[in-house]
Amino acid sequence: MDETRGLLARVPVIRTACDLDLVVFLYRHPRMLLTSERLAEFVGYDIKEVAKSLETVIEAGLLERDQHPAHAARMYCLTLRDPEGRWLSSIVELASSRQGRYDLIQVLRSHSPQSSASRVRQERCVIPIARAL
Repeated sequence: MDETRGLLARVPVIRTACDLDLVVFLYRHPRMLLTSERLAEFVGYDIKEVAKSLETVIEAGLLERDQHPAHAARMYCLTLRDPEGRWLSSIVELASSRQGRYDLIQVLRSHSPQSSASRVRQERCVIPIARAL
């Protein structure tokens, strides 16, 4: 658990379970053309939570988003810049196991208060991104 805390301490872009699951999904699917609603379905969170996490990841410089005026879908491209030294692959590797994801969620919970609805969803759904894989 201390290793997990140390890893997340070096990664300010991941503050919530939604941030974590979105980053893992983007790592596995670095280029995609999707609507925001469809992306929310894939990662298993409410559209508002996903929109907030998308903005966080975009502001961190990890994701580029482009929208064509004629289409509702947007092109999302993970930039794979890892200035902190391989944290992205370490997070994905850890989050890929049931225990690793559980540990990450526990550390994230201890650092930020979340709505009770988000907490209930996290407890019921151990790996929400599994539906999209």
